[in-house]
Amino acid sequence: MEKEYIIAFSSFYKAAYAQEVLEGGGLRTTLRKLPIEIAKSCSTGLFYKGSRIEEVKRTLSERDITVRGIYSIEKEGKEKTHYTLVR
Repeated sequence: MEKEYIIAFSSFYKAAYAQEVLEGGGLRTTLRKLPIEIAKSCSTGLFYKGSRIEEVKRTLSERDITVRGIYSIEKEGKEKTHYTLVR
């Protein structure tokens, strides 16, 4: 089963740029509003589902793209219930 992650950024524009960079490297992400548990104000981040999170981290680091955090999504049933900071 593939893990799901949320990548938080300081702005919509940084998230959109990161998505473009990751897509160029074959890493598909989705631009979405962050859950309130992660960002208290309106913020946008990337959702990634897959087993290549280390490649995602490396790609962002190599391109000097700063993230506010990368969170794994822990599910209970079909509901997303807990977010764990992994970076």
